[in-house]
Amino acid sequence: MYVISYGDRAALSIALPTLGKEFTLSPVQMGWVSSSFLWSYFLLNLPSTMLLDRKGARLIGSLAVSLWSFAMLLGGMVHNITQFLMTRVLLGVGEAPTFGVGATVVRNWALPKERGSVMTVLLTGMQLGLAGGTIAGAYLIDLFGWRFEFMALGVIGLIWAAIWWKVYRAPTEKAATPAHAPFSFTAARYLFRSPSFLGILVVQCTQNYLNFLVMS
Repeated sequence: MYVISYGDRAALSIALPTLGKEFTLSPVQMGWVSSSFLWSYFLLNLPSTMLLDRKGARLIGSLAVSLWSFAMLLGGMVHNITQFLMTRVLLGVGEAPTFGVGATVVRNWALPKERGSVMTVLLTGMQLGLAGGTIAGAYLIDLFGWRFEFMALGVIGLIWAAIWWKVYRAPTEKAATPAHAPFSFTAARYLFRSPSFLGILVVQCTQNYLNFLVMS
């Protein structure tokens, strides 16, 4: 999932010069295009993972990847830049719970002493997606054009979503496990009183800015 997610994110950076020429975009307009994915992604990170806690990784993982892959397919069919921006916002909606799904699966299946190693393996998918998606995207654009690149990546995501729905199951709950109320917006304010959480937040925001700046 992480490979596909970051491959789809990298698709725009490699396609942007060709796309910019087709739609006659100025540098400022290309900046809007590059950032549009993050508008909905940022706003829906917390709400989408709260929904994930209620509905589970099987359903939300399948729906999320299906939605963002559908957005990639639509991105290859657009006729103007306004339509393309809408597909990028839709991509952000689909990708918002990505890390939550991964963390949920690790929490459900890995022992506490294994979670650091398992999470590291999982996160290598990001780098594989960026590297492989950029190289594959360049070849696809060179051979078939940027529209085909977007549509091909969309099809790959839809196939993955179908397999995930068919294969993945959450572990059986133990009867002795105490029930916890799902996380809510009311509880979120307590997070911001934690120095540890604020430290993680500052580091995450800083590295995300640099990550997306370089990637796009």
